[in-house]
Amino acid sequence: VPRGITRVAYDPTDNSLIVAGDAEKMNRDFATTEQENFFIYDIPLFLMKRGERKYLVIDDGEIDYMMLHRIESSSTASALTAKRFLSFANTLRVPLTKASAIVVRDHQLIGKTSVPYAYMGDKVELAMGDAPYIKAKTSKPPVRLNRAKVKLRDGRVFDEYLRRDTITVQNLSSRASDVEVSHKLRGDSLTLSSPADMTKVPVQDSVSFDYTLKWNTTVAPGATWTQTIEYSSFALVRQESGGG
Repeated sequence: VPRGITRVAYDPTDNSLIVAGDAEKMNRDFATTEQENFFIYDIPLFLMKRGERKYLVIDDGEIDYMMLHRIESSSTASALTAKRFLSFANTLRVPLTKASAIVVRDHQLIGKTSVPYAYMGDKVELAMGDAPYIKAKTSKPPVRLNRAKVKLRDGRVFDEYLRRDTITVQNLSSRASDVEVSHKLRGDSLTLSSPADMTKVPVQDSVSFDYTLKWNTTVAPGATWTQTIEYSSFALVRQESGGG
């Protein structure tokens, strides 16, 4: 869901706006009725002490941003961690200089980071740490040996195993969350419970391929998103002579 960014610049020669107080008061003054707001400051406002005075010029430009949640899964992992990222494009008519930034929700400081220099039109992505309200895991039930065997020209013989990976993502927050899930595995003959962006790279001197699967979805408050991948994997059984 797009939300607005307010940009704040420091100008010690301008006295059109004078703000006195500590960082907590300034956060309350700048916060609006929105549930979540992102502010960019060219000075670290959260280090102000009570009674200090600063001169600020508030730009009237705003930038839409999204809070993304990224999860990296694999066929060998079980418990997964969701990472938060704040993403936006600089749609202002001026570059964004390096700055401090804070995220305020319901007038409470929930995170701080730094913004890199961004030219007009640049896309910016800021890491905001873990998202404890997103719970994710990969389950791997026991595999089943297929009767088929694969023999390469050099005489190597592989057993084929049928596997199933299930990815579960639960949103424990009171708002919808945009989630990007990537899953890596080595195998072949994939069957997916829903379409995914797929990268397939052959593994040298092997029957298998390295796959990277990616889904982008929005998980409703309290909802659970599940994906199942069925595929074949191969294990070397023996090396026979006279291959060819």
